[in-house]
Amino acid sequence: MSDPHTLQESQNLSMFLATQNKVRDTLKRTLQDIPGFEEMLCDVINLAVYMFENKMYLLPSEKHMLVKVYLSAVHKMCI
Repeated sequence: MSDPHTLQESQNLSMFLATQNKVRDTLKRTLQDIPGFEEMLCDVINLAVYMFENKMYLLPSEKHMLVKVYLSAVHKMCI
């Protein structure tokens, strides 16, 4: 690890992993300050499920995104 480039990449990766949950936690706190955020999350979940069930995606990555949206929203509602 004496190579400066490798060391910098390792530091960047460490910082990324250390702050990974910061975005999620900040979003969760911010959403809770919005009146009626539960209804908004329900709308997001319903839309994602509707689009998934009706195959309203073109690429596997879009299908994967709909599943992630659904799971993420459900997870946020349960915490």
